[in-house]
Amino acid sequence: MRFQMDNCPTIFQQHYFAVKWIGIAIMTLSTVGFTAQSPASEVTRRSPPAACTPAMGWNSFWPFQCGSNVKEDDLKKQADLLAEKGLVKAGYTTFIVECGWESDPSDDGSPKSSQQAFKEGLRPFSDYLRSKGLNLGLGTWAGKQLCPRNPNEKFRGDDPPKDLKLYISKLVEWGMAYMSHRPCDLAPPDRLQYPDQASELNSRYVQMEDAVRDAGAKIFYATG
Repeated sequence: MRFQMDNCPTIFQQHYFAVKWIGIAIMTLSTVGFTAQSPASEVTRRSPPAACTPAMGWNSFWPFQCGSNVKEDDLKKQADLLAEKGLVKAGYTTFIVECGWESDPSDDGSPKSSQQAFKEGLRPFSDYLRSKGLNLGLGTWAGKQLCPRNPNEKFRGDDPPKDLKLYISKLVEWGMAYMSHRPCDLAPPDRLQYPDQASELNSRYVQMEDAVRDAGAKIFYATG
């Protein structure tokens, strides 16, 4: 569903549309991380503090999916609409590029943005969002891209980048304020009932939590 609000002839329709988008935003940005660790081990970890309120905003997945459909010019048009129609002032300030922005990371662990999606990289795009009152959010598994695959295959975590701290630090340098950390759609409940698959998934979340903390990154970190 592409974000379009060009025709709003009545106040009722405006209010209806706003309520509809509030529901979509909450559904889109509310993510749940599954864990296979014991409660005791969770208590002893120095996990990042929980956010006081959920992030609200817009997610690129529904209108553009992934791959070649994700293009900077089209994303900017959506950012313009969020600002023009008053949603930014209403608190919808997180602009998430869920997928299609990233290539496999460099050998040293630093991320690489897709030249097809962002010809000049992510920093100029992040600056554009900030000029509209928006913060950049990114969806990633922090490693080899997982979505182009057979959906019936067994969960495979693949190795994370060589240096996760460097990976996070670079994304923050590019302007990332929100991270959606998820393995594409390889972590549904029917897979996570198996301890070997759940443990592999959870270990990646733990590694990322440590990297976010060690990098001193002030971001909204969501698992899914």
